[in-house]
Amino acid sequence: MLIQYSRIFLLTALCCACLNAQIQLGVVTSPSSLQIDASSGLVISLTNTNPYANTPVRQGDVLRLYLALADASISSVSPNLILGGSAFKSGDWAVDTSAGLDPVTLVYQGADQVWLALASVTVSLQISPPSYSAVGLVVLRIPTDGRYAGNEWQINPINVVAAACCLWGRQARPDRQARRALRVSLAQPALRDRRGRLDLRAFPARRACLARSRFMGTDLTAR
Repeated sequence: MLIQYSRIFLLTALCCACLNAQIQLGVVTSPSSLQIDASSGLVISLTNTNPYANTPVRQGDVLRLYLALADASISSVSPNLILGGSAFKSGDWAVDTSAGLDPVTLVYQGADQVWLALASVTVSLQISPPSYSAVGLVVLRIPTDGRYAGNEWQINPINVVAAACCLWGRQARPDRQARRALRVSLAQPALRDRRGRLDLRAFPARRACLARSRFMGTDLTAR
């Protein structure tokens, strides 16, 4: 009985050690969100985030990136990959477009070696800008032989939003100077009625004006 428990313990320890040594890829996109009718480029980086990884990446390994970005589509993929860290050298990774641009296919063609922690491969894409807002997806598909951690299909969301949402988001809340500038721009006589009140019907972008005023907490209908 003791021998049996010892074997189970040993197998468990080995399994944990193998899991700890796996390549754990983190996906980062730049920009972090896309703007409607504006964003035409997207950069995607794949980085090994496991500090204990000692698992080799092997020649012929294929990583695929599937994009679902509203109605945006990939127009081109740069063959010049950006390699981060000291693990890889120029030519180790290549873009395979033999089957088309979607999915984006990255093929490892260097010598077998450990994918060190924080080593990365980055690909640049040109896309046709999306025309409506959505919760987009960048899906990474990894090899399934146990060297890579996680599910075969790894989903990473990316928002597709209107430009105003990016410019006026919580992280970029306008300061006093911006508030003052907006007040001054709306103080034009042409935008006021006979009583001196703001007449939004005379303002071509009155909806945008209202949205900004609500965001700022400013009463633009006052003098």
